[in-house]
Amino acid sequence: GCGDGAILKYIYKYMKFLRIYGVDVSDIVLGHISKMGIIPVKLDINNLNEIKNLPKTDYTLILEVLEHLQNSEEVLLELLNTTEKKLIFSVPNTGFIGHRLRLLFGSFPLQWRTNPGEHLRFWTYGDIKWWLKELKLYNNSTIYLYEGIPLLNKIFPSLFAMGILVVIEKEKTNK
Repeated sequence: GCGDGAILKYIYKYMKFLRIYGVDVSDIVLGHISKMGIIPVKLDINNLNEIKNLPKTDYTLILEVLEHLQNSEEVLLELLNTTEKKLIFSVPNTGFIGHRLRLLFGSFPLQWRTNPGEHLRFWTYGDIKWWLKELKLYNNSTIYLYEGIPLLNKIFPSLFAMGILVVIEKEKTNK
């Protein structure tokens, strides 16, 4: 899921990687990133067999994608198999105070653009730690919480940060 390609463009411009792949199912997105010098790869991320055919990379980014998938565990583990060094993913923090208040007042957490059905999975800081332990990835992961309410997101991030970013170091991954 390349989105508008802004992160890939930044990496391409400021980092000195040999090849950057952008993986998406949309021909429009792939055409857009191709014009930026990114190597486009068409793939339906829900098809695990297609993931197995991805080129091996040193680093894999999967930002704000896992929450849209029914089979997040399987996708994450397959992508980890194509990654040599680090896999980095992010998901919204459903434990963010704004989402909790919406639930308290009878509305669903506002983590979507056009329809609440866009998100199939939800994580809090505690959930992501539990999930990574279940997948035997916790010991090789670093979890960061970000955005949200300034200063408070540093003091009590599980309540005041909007996003969760996880870096999994492949070299140390439990086999």
